[in-house]
Amino acid sequence: IHSASQRYNHNFIAINCGAIAETLIEAQLFGSKKGAFTGAENQQGFFQAAHKGTLFLDEIGELDIELQSKLLRFLESKKFRRIGGGKEILFEGRIISATNANLKENIIKGAFREDLFFRLSMLSIAVPNLQQRVQDIPILCEHFIAKANKDLKTSITSIAQIALVKLQKQIWRGNIRELRNAIYSACLNAQDNSLGIHDFNDLEVKEKTIENDIRVLCQGYLEQFGIEKAKELEAIMRKELLHIGLLLCPNITKLSSALDISRNTLKKELKDFNLKYQD
Repeated sequence: IHSASQRYNHNFIAINCGAIAETLIEAQLFGSKKGAFTGAENQQGFFQAAHKGTLFLDEIGELDIELQSKLLRFLESKKFRRIGGGKEILFEGRIISATNANLKENIIKGAFREDLFFRLSMLSIAVPNLQQRVQDIPILCEHFIAKANKDLKTSITSIAQIALVKLQKQIWRGNIRELRNAIYSACLNAQDNSLGIHDFNDLEVKEKTIENDIRVLCQGYLEQFGIEKAKELEAIMRKELLHIGLLLCPNITKLSSALDISRNTLKKELKDFNLKYQD
């Protein structure tokens, strides 16, 4: 987003909100004046460093609730003061935030401010987990092989198609980080300059099953829309089950037997879901 914008020639500053101590993060964001607190020096904060560029707040869900209030005031005014400073500084950049937490659940728990959520979520992009986009695995493998060659001084030039098929059949509970680690490990242990299926023998065999597919579907839906949508998801799945059931077995009596419910109960469900059937 930053590179493709008109801000590309300005700074891109990334900060992991969960990796900085709560006692330091305010000074890291806003900056400080010498003597403002014990050990404080004149320090430029991330907001000032980004200026007209982009400030990326990763793991925004980890931000302390008190600091969330200060961040909200900053977002509304686009002005801030260094800790111990009196002069207001104007921020002319863009804020991008990210989280793997369910902020709607955190709002209910009182761990995240609802007004800050609405302020930050002007435009939301839901990134599906790796299991929901296995078609990206070949591209990601190419990317991680290039990074491994740079970081680990390896010289891998390709990956066999059969190895890609194996990787696409895996269940990646650790998402992209798990895939990256698998590629790095394979690059380090490879006997030649091409990765083959034998270079991934250490991967746990995780066969895809109906249960796993449904689990991934439910997880992705609830992560994106929140646990409060659980009943809605249940209704969607029940409707689709009945719809497909009717296509495969138009006979109401046989279908009710397969579902282990009475014929009248099945007819009522079909009517509730506005599904047409032949009596």
